[in-house]
Amino acid sequence: MRRDDGGQAIVLVAITILGMLMAVGLAIDSGQLYNGRRTAQEAADAAAFAGATVLYQKGCPWSTCTSASVTVATAAAASDAELNGFCQATSGLCASDTPASGTTVTITSPITSTSYGDPSLCVQVVISTPVKTTLVPQAQALTTVRATAIACAAAFNASYAMMSTDSGCDSKALVEQSQGTLTIDNGNLQIDSCSTSAGYAQGKVRLDSGYSAYIVGGASPWPDVSPGTTVTNTGNVQADPFAGTPPPPMALLTPQSCGGPALQPGIYDCRVGNGTYTMAPGTYVFEGHNNGITFAGGSSLTGTGVLIYLTTPDTDADCAAFSMSGNSSVDLTGPISGPYKGLLMYQDPRCTGTIQVGGNGAIGSLSGSIYAPAGTVAANGNPSSFTMTQVIAFQESVQNGNFTIDYSSGAAYVGYLPALMR
Repeated sequence: MRRDDGGQAIVLVAITILGMLMAVGLAIDSGQLYNGRRTAQEAADAAAFAGATVLYQKGCPWSTCTSASVTVATAAAASDAELNGFCQATSGLCASDTPASGTTVTITSPITSTSYGDPSLCVQVVISTPVKTTLVPQAQALTTVRATAIACAAAFNASYAMMSTDSGCDSKALVEQSQGTLTIDNGNLQIDSCSTSAGYAQGKVRLDSGYSAYIVGGASPWPDVSPGTTVTNTGNVQADPFAGTPPPPMALLTPQSCGGPALQPGIYDCRVGNGTYTMAPGTYVFEGHNNGITFAGGSSLTGTGVLIYLTTPDTDADCAAFSMSGNSSVDLTGPISGPYKGLLMYQDPRCTGTIQVGGNGAIGSLSGSIYAPAGTVAANGNPSSFTMTQVIAFQESVQNGNFTIDYSSGAAYVGYLPALMR
């Protein structure tokens, strides 16, 4: 080898080493940028979700969201971002931009996009922050990362035709007696109890092929299930899809008497007994023990666009009742618009009583969701035939007669839950 060849080799080795150092530096910088972007995104996600949770807790999905509620929601988002290490000095939450000079935290509610539902129910958080890299530490202006998150109080319905929300280990969360038939069309059955006999069916349970009975604990006995139906022990309790639903607004409702035949929306501190009645569209609040709608036989009740709220003016669990027995007929449809669209019957969460549908010889249709978060929905009567859209209750009981749950997302109520949308 000539001497000048050795000099050339040294240059090539130096260039190679320099290239390798640059590659290592780029790899380190890429990792730092990725980590910075990921950290900012997680903080943005958490902040947006905190803001949407406040909108949900303030009841914004069910009534016009006030500017005060929006202010509290955006403040919650800013505070959450600050707790996760991202803060803009102009927010007043921190003395200087964090984690680096030039960091911005921008919070918007309502948002401009309609792609995620009602913009007034959403919070957007954008975090922009410089990341100091190893290769060019002074060029932070060229290494700024940006993270965007949108969370909303989003419409939510788990698409269960029937659900027992009793998440303890109580047996017989769903009872179906030997003379009864429970048919569930176009939807699943969910039982949250962890008891090995959470489902207790002595009669017939029919589900459409392709749908399942999801039972956290077990079903015993469960002798007669339609072909194609799957009974699955999930072990996973599912959240109440309507939890957090506030009472319907009552400020504009006026006291009403229980005399028929035409019933008007309002507050009823009385009992609608046997007779023939028609309910005009609107909200009906029945309050107080021994009050409500109770038919002993030979009665008729019809109405479209109706929400029935069963409650109590006291602190006890004795609410107004809805009860049918004897040869009666009922044909009711829930609200067709508004925040309570599809919610036909709602029992106050403080109330543990039973909503009784059916009756000997009764026929009826309840189009809309029946929601009793702490009570029982019982279907009883032989022979009787009853069709409902959806039942979400603490427990359910089917004793005699033929009862069908024909789930339809268009007719059922849609609740709301905070959700990260982007």
